[in-house]
Amino acid sequence: MKLPLSIDRAVRPCLSLCLILAAVMAPAYSMEEPPFRPKLSVKLTGGWSSIPIGDMNTILASFNSMAGFAEFREYYPSLISGEIRTLNTKIPDWCLEFRLDISPKIGVAIGTSLPYQKSNEGTIDWTIPEGQRHLFTLRPKIKVAPPVLCSVYFGLLTSSRLNVQFNVGWGIYTAKISEYYRLEIFPPGYESDWSVRYWESRYCSSVGVHAGFELDYHLTKAWSLVLETQMRYARISDFSGNLYREGKIYGITYRESGSIYYYTRLEFYTGDRYADMEVMEPPGTGIEMPRDIRKAALDLSGLSLRIGIKFGLF
Repeated sequence: MKLPLSIDRAVRPCLSLCLILAAVMAPAYSMEEPPFRPKLSVKLTGGWSSIPIGDMNTILASFNSMAGFAEFREYYPSLISGEIRTLNTKIPDWCLEFRLDISPKIGVAIGTSLPYQKSNEGTIDWTIPEGQRHLFTLRPKIKVAPPVLCSVYFGLLTSSRLNVQFNVGWGIYTAKISEYYRLEIFPPGYESDWSVRYWESRYCSSVGVHAGFELDYHLTKAWSLVLETQMRYARISDFSGNLYREGKIYGITYRESGSIYYYTRLEFYTGDRYADMEVMEPPGTGIEMPRDIRKAALDLSGLSLRIGIKFGLF
C-alpha cells in the first residue's frame, strides 16, 4: 500500500535513522566480554617484623636474673658487674613474590625473604665476699635461612584503582641455633680454672602458616603500590647437633651428638635454678637436678608490616 506523500516524508527520515543506529549498536550488543587471561606479576616489599625467639631468650633472661646475682646487684653492687642480654627480637623483613592470577579474584603465589641472624655476647663478673671471682660469658646465636612461602589470594574489593585482598598460605622455615658458654674462676691464692661448653645445631626445618591483608593501588596498568600486613605462626622444635666441652685443669675435652633439649637446672656456685639448653637429654639425677625437660624450640612467629611495589609481567 502506498502511503500518502506527507506521511511518507515524515516516516522515511525516522526509518533511515533507526537503520543507522541499528548498524552502529548491533556490534556492541552482540560482542561478548573478552575472556579472562591469567596474569603474572612480581612483588617486592620491605618493612619490619618481630619474632618471640622463645627458648633461647628464656634461658638468657633466666641466667641473668638468678636470685644470687639480683641480691648482689642490690646490696653489693661493687662485687658484680655486667649482664647477659637477650637477643633482639626486631628483624628487617623483605619479601620477593611471584604471583599468578588464575581468575579475576583468585591468585596463587610463591615467594621468599632474606636470611638473617641474631647474636650477642654478655659477661657477668661476680666476686663473692670470700674473694673468689667468677666470670660467666655467654654467646648465643640464631641463623634463619630464606623460607619458601606459598600463598593463595582472594579479592575482597576490586576497582580500576584500588584492590583489597586477603591471603592465606604456608611456608617452610629453616634455622640453626648455637651457644658458647665459658666460666672462669679465680680463687684467692690458687691457680685459676676455666671450662667451656659449646653446642651448635644443624639446620632444621618446620612448616608454618600465615594469613594477611594486602592493599594494591594501581599507579599505571603495570605498576602498583602495595601495603600489606601478615601474621604468621612458625615454630621449629626438632633441633639436633653437637656438643663440645673443654676444661683447663683436668684437660677435659669431649664431644656429644644428639637432640637439643630445654630444661631447668641448678647453678653450682649461686645455688639458683635457671633455664638452660644442651645437646642430649640431661640425666635425671646429679648436682644439676634437671626438671621440665622437653625439646628446645625456636619461635619465628610474628606480625609483619611491609610496603613495596608490584609489576605486571603480562
